Amino acid sequence: MSAYALFQTNLGPKADNAAPQTATTQPAPDSHAAPAAAGGSSSIMNSLPILLLVVMVPMLLLSSRKGNKREEAARAAMKKGDRVTSDSGLIGELVELGEKTSKVKLAPGITVEMMTNKLLPVVAAAAAKDDKLKDLKDAKSSAAPAAIVSAEKK
Repeated sequence: MSAYALFQTNLGPKADNAAPQTATTQPAPDSHAAPAAAGGSSSIMNSLPILLLVVMVPMLLLSSRKGNKREEAARAAMKKGDRVTSDSGLIGELVELGEKTSKVKLAPGITVEMMTNKLLPVVAAAAAKDDKLKDLKDAKSSAAPAAIVSAEKK
């Protein structure tokens, strides 16, 4: 008995007094089904996913290696007293830097030991944002009198 027949007998409707079903033959293929495409176009279409993988996988591997090199260079540049962030999002000050583990001060009196490869220095983008905020405040303060004057004229 084939696996398909066993599958059909196990899933078929069960009657209380009926005898167990016997194996049935597989249904005949549909006579109205479209014939398979002829020619080389089907072979090209079948090999297209493989070709995409051959092209995309090396590109992904190269980009991840570049990212890993950048992260390792940033870790090598870390020193005691730097602000660091962990992969989980904790931000603190680096107290002790070890080869495998490092100690990070999260708040006064709270020092945790973390894996060094999960730490990255906090990027100076935060300082750049503060500069932009100062410029924005200056722009708003200089634009505010002009807005007040235009509102008074109405």
